[in-house]
Parts: sequence; C-alpha cells; structure tokens
Amino acid sequence: METLGDTLNQLRSGDVLFIDSSHEIGVGNDVIFLYLQLIPRLPQGTLIHIHDIFLPYDYPRSWVIDERWGFTEQYLVQALLTYSDAFEVIWASYYLQQTLPQFAIYFPHAQHRTGKSLWLRKRLPAIAVEAA
Repeated sequence: METLGDTLNQLRSGDVLFIDSSHEIGVGNDVIFLYLQLIPRLPQGTLIHIHDIFLPYDYPRSWVIDERWGFTEQYLVQALLTYSDAFEVIWASYYLQQTLPQFAIYFPHAQHRTGKSLWLRKRLPAIAVEAA
C-alpha cells in the first residue's frame, strides 16, 4: 500500500481491487487504510474482491479457537453492507456454497474446498477523504 503512488488515480469503472489484507482491524493498520481511505476514493463501477469473507456466517471455529487468528475484517464489511447502498454484492462464494443446492454441480472442482471470496461493485462515485 505504501507504493500505491498514482495507481489509485488510474483505476476506472470495471477495474478490480483485490484485497487480501491482514484481516484484523487495528489502529492505523492496512484494514483501516483500505476501508476508510482507499475504498471511498475508488471510482463508481470498480469491482472489489475481498478474500476470506464468510458472511453471513462467522469465521470458522477452527480459525478462531484452534489457530487463534484474530480476524475481524468481515465485521467491518458486514457493517458497510448493512448500513450503506454504496456497494452491490456480485458474488459471495461461501454463502452460495452453503445455500445453493446446485453449487457442487456447477463447481465440481470446489467440492473439497471452501469458497471465501466476496465480490462487490461500487455504486457511488469516489469521494475525497482526508488522510488520517
């Protein structure tokens, strides 16, 4: 993120921002920067891929209890989607894998894998954000 430079200004509608962050909300960290500084400045129509999102379900028990991973990013994503029309959900792989009976038929290669991708489309134009 420190090397973004002018890249952000070059993004256009239909371009993809792929997020695979630390997944933890912390003071001044990458997740805070992404959601409070970068995403608001994306142009309308930008596609956003967020990795390791299980919404509307919680993080896997094994991740929380066994691995002791302190992932919290998806709670911020859930609040963003719940209280804003700024984003359209395009694809929620874990949700579809859990709820769509035909998922295994359409995606036989994913039978022993867990989908964790959330794809969004930004509906609103970019806004100016003051640096934190």
